[in-house]
Order: sequence, then C-alpha cells, then structure tokens
Amino acid sequence: MRALAITLALMVAVHAAPEDPKVLEAAVVAAANGSTDEQRAMEGQLLEQLHQASTRDEKSLLCRLLRRVGSSRSVSSLAAMLGNEEDSHMARFALASIPGDQATKAMRESLGNVPETVQAGLMASLAERGDEESLPLFVERLPSEAAIQALGVLGTKEAARELESLRNTANGIGESVVVDDALLKCAERLYAKGRRADARRLYVGAMGTDNVIAAIQGLAEINDLHAKAQVEKALVHPDE
Repeated sequence: MRALAITLALMVAVHAAPEDPKVLEAAVVAAANGSTDEQRAMEGQLLEQLHQASTRDEKSLLCRLLRRVGSSRSVSSLAAMLGNEEDSHMARFALASIPGDQATKAMRESLGNVPETVQAGLMASLAERGDEESLPLFVERLPSEAAIQALGVLGTKEAARELESLRNTANGIGESVVVDDALLKCAERLYAKGRRADARRLYVGAMGTDNVIAAIQGLAEINDLHAKAQVEKALVHPDE
C-alpha cells in the first residue's frame, strides 16, 4: 500500500512540476527513505516523466530528483542527454550520483562523443570517481586546463608522472601555475590513499613553486624523517 501511495503521489505531483516542485520533491524524499521497491517504483515514474519532458526546467528537476533514487536503470536515459549542452550538466550530476561501474563506463564512453564544453565536466566527474581507466582520455586532452585538473584530482602515480612531464614543457606562466596546482592536488590524493613516499616526492617538488606553504604543510603531515628534513630546511630559508 505504501509503495502504491508513493507512486500515486508522484503521478499527481509530477504534473505540477516545475511550477510546484516541492510537491514532487516531497514524494521523492518519501520514496528515498523507504524500501528498495519504493525507490525503484519512484525511479520508474521519474524516468517515464523524463522521457516526456519538453522544457529545460522539467528535465533539470527530474534529473535532480533522480540523484536521490537513481540506479543503473537510469544510466542509459541520462547518458543519452550528455550530448545536449543544455541538458548535460544536470544529467551528468545525476549520473555521477549513481554508484557502480555502469555509470562510470557510460560517462567514460561519452567523453569522445560530446562537445568540448561538456567534456570538462565529464572529466571532473570521472576523476572524482577515481576512474583510472580514464587516464589515457585525460592525457589525450592535454594541455587543456580541464584535463590537467582532472589528472590532479585522479591522484595516481601515473597521473603525477603525466603532470610532471607537462610541467617540464609548460607553455607560459599560466599553464605552469595550473600544472603546479594539479600536482599539489595529486600529492594530497596520494597521501590520502596511503602513498606517502609518492606524496612526499611531489611535495618536495612543490617547494620551488608558489605552493611552497602548502608543500611544507603537506610534508609536516607526512612527518617522516625525510619530510622533517625538508621542513627544517625551509624554515631556515630567508624567503620561505
């Protein structure tokens, strides 16, 4: 009875969207806090309405609500929206909220088939998900700022190697700064994964950049003998 009530509430509420999104949101929240069957029933109704939606506001609202109850069932519908610049932003956010390899694969495979303006967001989402299979796709898009940032967020030893190689051939101060920031993010990610030696090496490399203070803080966190020596050396330096 509860699942039926929720589904009926959605069917009534969705006709008011987006003029009265609060009614629809309340029904989705109720389903999200319910059983798996209730969530899947709600997801099905949202997808049905998404396929019928004709305005940007309707699609945006439905994608936002799918972030609460979406599953692998929603992946193909959301992935189909990625190529449309007007709809891609919310579709990507909804996809990124769905756990599992299916959503990750859909975003990765869409990367080469969407406008460049959409690719930046996809790379960011793939990097946040830690999708190491996307690394070659990021490298292909260097030296774009979005690809550089994605490598930093991905935060693997291989990503660091690509960034260091780019740093050596950076074209101008602006690009160097973006690469330096990405290397610092990569160090933070590596340290969080327990890769202390790799993180330390990147922090040491950042000592000669504008990120010297953050590098010192990172080395202080690592707190091994080599890191301590670098921090002590920096503390007696007249500039640092």
